[in-house]
Amino acid sequence: MAEIYHRMYLMDLKKDSVMEYSGREETEKNVEWQKNADDTMHRIMKNTAIEAYQEQTDLFVDLHTAAQRMKRKKIISGEFVSRELGWFRAAFISIETDLEKKPVKMIFTIQSIDNEKRKEEKLLHTSNTDSLTGGYKRRAYEKDILALSEEEEFIYVSMDAWMSID
Repeated sequence: MAEIYHRMYLMDLKKDSVMEYSGREETEKNVEWQKNADDTMHRIMKNTAIEAYQEQTDLFVDLHTAAQRMKRKKIISGEFVSRELGWFRAAFISIETDLEKKPVKMIFTIQSIDNEKRKEEKLLHTSNTDSLTGGYKRRAYEKDILALSEEEEFIYVSMDAWMSID
């Protein structure tokens, strides 16, 4: 698991506690549970995500709403940016639920997805860019036009230019 996830935490919502988790029995015996799980999760994300993502991460790790958001779900995840990792995926994974199917024990993971995001950005760039000219394809312009407000006036000019060599 340590090769997949940058960090993992085990949460017991009934006991309102969190501990860093490696999945190894000997480590679990030496690690103390931290009380006030919600504050701990906010502190972890504050130290992980860049400032531009703080509001989003605060909403994501809010343990007061996490159980309801996860009702009847095994996992919820969000993608954010970190100074250390670049893009990362944070996820809550339910491992024990109550009678209402709300999680009472969860694992919280942080996984670097920076390489995946770079590949995704490269694919998007390739799909929107002409490989010969480097100019945008029509689809990229259509996306930009749809983003414009209907109240704004604009002129859109598109043309294909080609040259025949005899």
